[in-house]
Amino acid sequence: MPKDSGPPVASPPTTPSEEMYLITLAVAGEDGRAAPLPLAGLAQALGISPISANQMVRRLEERGLVEYHPYHGVILTPAGCRVAGRVLRGRRL
Repeated sequence: MPKDSGPPVASPPTTPSEEMYLITLAVAGEDGRAAPLPLAGLAQALGISPISANQMVRRLEERGLVEYHPYHGVILTPAGCRVAGRVLRGRRL
């Protein structure tokens, strides 16, 4: 008999730095910038080095919050859009 693995495990909450990346991508989309956003553009918007942006984008991709296409850029997944929307709503109130 297969064992019941119990309730599904929720993903860990996002950190403030992860949220900054997600809302930066969301705001860039709201401002009419074409998707995907180049990694260099994301780094410039955050005022960080492209290497640091690359490391965080890879982490966010592992969590299923963004899709990164080398030499093209970064886009939010539906899960990333939900997190960014939640954070933006809280900040705009």
